[in-house]
Amino acid sequence: MEAAVVTASHGAMGSLIAKLGDLLTAEYKLLKGAKGQILFLKAELESMHVFLKKISDTEQPDEQDKCWAKEVRELSYDIEDSVSEFMLRVEHKSSYKPHGFMGFINRSTKLLTTMNIRHDIAKEFEGLKVRVVEVRERRMRYQQTNDVAPRTTNTTIDLRLLAMYAEASGLVGMDGPTDELIQLMGGEDELMVLSIVGFGGLGKTTLANEIYCKLQGEFQCRAFVSVSQKPNIRKLLRTMLSQVGFVAPMDTNMEIWEETEFISALRKFLLKQRYLIVIDDIWEAFAWDIIRCALPESINGSRVLITTRIETVARGCCAKNIECVYKMKALSDQDSRSLFFKRIFGSEDGCPPYLKETCMLYLGIYPEDYTIEKNDLTRRWIAEDTNCNGEVMSCKVHDMMLDLILHKSQEENFVTVIDDIQDMTGQQDKIHRLSLSLGGTVGDRVAGCVQLSQTRTLAIFGTSSYLPPFQLFKYLRVLGIEITVQSYPPLLLDFTEIHHLFQLRYLKIVAKGHEVVLPSKIGSMQQLETFEINATIKLSKGQSFRELPSDIVHLSRLSHLIIPYDIILPNGIDIPWTQVLKGSWRWIIQLHNLYDLHLFVKQVLEEDVGILAQLPSVINLELFIKGTPEDKIIIHGSGFPVLKHFQFSCSRISCLAFVAGAMPKLEIKLELRFNARGWDRYGAAPTGTEHLSSLREIYVCIGGT
Repeated sequence: MEAAVVTASHGAMGSLIAKLGDLLTAEYKLLKGAKGQILFLKAELESMHVFLKKISDTEQPDEQDKCWAKEVRELSYDIEDSVSEFMLRVEHKSSYKPHGFMGFINRSTKLLTTMNIRHDIAKEFEGLKVRVVEVRERRMRYQQTNDVAPRTTNTTIDLRLLAMYAEASGLVGMDGPTDELIQLMGGEDELMVLSIVGFGGLGKTTLANEIYCKLQGEFQCRAFVSVSQKPNIRKLLRTMLSQVGFVAPMDTNMEIWEETEFISALRKFLLKQRYLIVIDDIWEAFAWDIIRCALPESINGSRVLITTRIETVARGCCAKNIECVYKMKALSDQDSRSLFFKRIFGSEDGCPPYLKETCMLYLGIYPEDYTIEKNDLTRRWIAEDTNCNGEVMSCKVHDMMLDLILHKSQEENFVTVIDDIQDMTGQQDKIHRLSLSLGGTVGDRVAGCVQLSQTRTLAIFGTSSYLPPFQLFKYLRVLGIEITVQSYPPLLLDFTEIHHLFQLRYLKIVAKGHEVVLPSKIGSMQQLETFEINATIKLSKGQSFRELPSDIVHLSRLSHLIIPYDIILPNGIDIPWTQVLKGSWRWIIQLHNLYDLHLFVKQVLEEDVGILAQLPSVINLELFIKGTPEDKIIIHGSGFPVLKHFQFSCSRISCLAFVAGAMPKLEIKLELRFNARGWDRYGAAPTGTEHLSSLREIYVCIGGT
């Protein structure tokens, strides 16, 4: 059976048809007239879905076909929003079942309310049927041919796809260039600058990374940084400082440093070091002119490797050694195609074409040079009924590939990317997914001028603390806010209005140095699957900080809860996670769908481990204990039924033992990190790992200080 997913080329059609089928079941008890209308809609939409599949396989479709396909996609989004709202309203009314006389009154009231809902939905489907008929008749009026043009067989691969071969290209002709450049980098003790030059997507970054990985052990310190078309020199210099191992003195606030202070700190730190620095993707000479000021020309055998598309920049960086400019050669089109699909989907046949396109276009949500974490991307996909599998843990999108993605996203009206909030006023199409990369102060009036009620994803990145009015969004499924600059004093970010987002499935708030005001109750957000926050939390009622809304334990679909270590538990009597006491986290076993859990605690008792062992769905568990456990930590055979990955970290270990039958599904990896000093006083090494019968890999890191 074909997956019921949302895609770029088919819109919400697959998901919609599946939901219409669900509505016909006895659970929803529709009125007779509504059932007939749903059957009609389902039949019509299935025919339209076939058309969308055909046109998505057509390389150069007719303009009229493209126009109708766009109209059908927009129709599918509108109808799916209405259907989802109705289904959730019925489910909500059916979930509460009081008893006694008041129960009778409440059930009678609910019956009248539910009947009203069903009459409303019957009227709604009557209107939707009219819209579908109008779209069909418009197609028939202007149709010149009954069939979409056949798919052409001569396929030309855009060379911009070469940008995605990244590390996989090491399998295609990388050994020769790598060895040649390594040999070129040898010898002299003076600082040497080398450049790799070639047009976008040839593998310059991959080649530089190969060399960096092979040679990094020969240098005392190293850094690998990307410049890009719009360089943030201050951020780049700070990243270099961090990577080479610089630690700022106590009470130093690097947030207020100017570029000159970063340059001075780098020069002083690197002066007596043998360093290896890779400066990736330089576009203009002025960026290199600033960066080179931070690189002392000492006689320690240091090396700087640069990648660029522009030969004059490459030569300018290597003015003293013009022979140190290496020109890249292109791969064949066939190799580029194979590497692209292997890199993204594991093989050329690993993912249906329409899903390949959808998953690729969703990357346009993220800004240039953003490190995209696999888990974060997957959770967003799932929240939008779009899912692609893969083994890559994180990635960055090449700027040429990003240009292609954004062009295609605009053509399909899949993702709308805004860098200047004023640009929103010119938006003509409905916005389904909105990505804002903002800086500075932004006014609320602009957002109010645009229709946002049907937006499904809102992603905000950048330095601005602007939040659009959440009441403008009705059908939002994904909300991600990532503010990259801390505020002194902390700014207040108001999220109290998100409680009405009844379809929200994914919520991520990253705003270090800011105070985030959450609603005191979020129980109405029953669809929420992912909740991640990294900020100071404040509830809308009262002045309590670091406290989650108390009714979060009633979110039955919550699968991913990612919060700071010092958050107060919902019913833990003001017991923070860093001071876990007996019974304080018993509430967590109510999260039956939770399968990824990270805990940072000061203390763990044997009973606490027993509580965690009852979680039926946890696949990945990472347990970090800051102190020395008072109790023995014994993993019995009756718990953790589906756990596949377990990471245990402890500053001082007392006793960790695995009993026969423990963690029967633990197969991917067991990671143990602890300090062995004082075993004679605190305990002994972990025991019983031989009982982990399914385990394929074990990693142990032992300290001694």
